[in-house]
Amino acid sequence: DPRFQGRGFAREAVTLVLRFMFEERRYHKAVAEAWAHNTASVALQRGLGFVQEARLREHDYTEGAYRDVLLFGLLKDEFRSMDAGNKD
Repeated sequence: DPRFQGRGFAREAVTLVLRFMFEERRYHKAVAEAWAHNTASVALQRGLGFVQEARLREHDYTEGAYRDVLLFGLLKDEFRSMDAGNKD
């Protein structure tokens, strides 16, 4: 729904999930993927501190075309540094 896009809800939700993963479940690394043409999703991953680790060329077939998929990773220490800067 366009009314809810660009309002920070996804960032807030993903941040809460990452806190749970790293603080409660003790994960060392989080991974995410996004279609390369989905600029909003790519911007969200990068804005959360994820680092692009790979590009899978023409990996998925959707909307009548093969699409590249980007793979992202975020380490626990990277998240801690980013998250500490965002807390009040």
